This record gives sequence, structure tokens and C-alpha cells, in this order.
Amino acid sequence: MGITITGLDALIRRLEQIQVDMVAAAAQAVEISADEMAAMAKELCPVESGDLRESITASVSCTVTGVSATVSCGTPYGAYVEHGTDKMPARPFMYPAAKACEDKIRQRVAAAVRGVL
Repeated sequence: MGITITGLDALIRRLEQIQVDMVAAAAQAVEISADEMAAMAKELCPVESGDLRESITASVSCTVTGVSATVSCGTPYGAYVEHGTDKMPARPFMYPAAKACEDKIRQRVAAAVRGVL
């Protein structure tokens, strides 16, 4: 007595495609979210010369298994402005931007992944 399973190859191909589609959908959602967070950080950033604000960037990295984003500032003094020093009070702009975008990022990524399924 033997059992024959038909369509297994097609199922495996479809599951592999779902993984690819999920990463692509998540990447798009993460990229939009990272750009929004960078824009908000630029709005919140204290400006003297404008160099700090202009150095804020967002980048997205994708692998087969996931997506990550980085929003950062490229000046050597950005962390001092964000966290303060012994001689200067903190003027946070990155953390408030991240907190303000946090729920929207989760919702956007969840909706993107649900859209694939």
C-alpha cells in the first residue's frame, strides 16, 4: 500500500515564492517608513549650520530572510546633540522621530505582509 501525493512540487514552489514576495513587500514598507522617520528627524533636528539636518539619511538592507533599516546622521557631533554633554543639554531629534513613527511602522509592515497572504 503506497500513498501518492500530487502537487507537492507546485506547493513547494509557491511557498518559496511567498517568502520572496513577503520580503519584497516588507522591504517596500520598511523603506517608506525609514524615509518618513528620516524626514521627521530632519524636522525635529536643531539647526545652526544645517549640516546635521542634511546628514540624516535612511538606508534599507534586504536578505532572503528579512529586512532592516537604518536612520542615522553622518556628522561626528550628532550623538552629542541628541544626548547632550556636560556643557550642553540634550536636544533629541532621532529618538522622538523613532517613537513617533513606531506604531505606523508596525502597522505598515503587518499590512504589507498580510497583503502577500
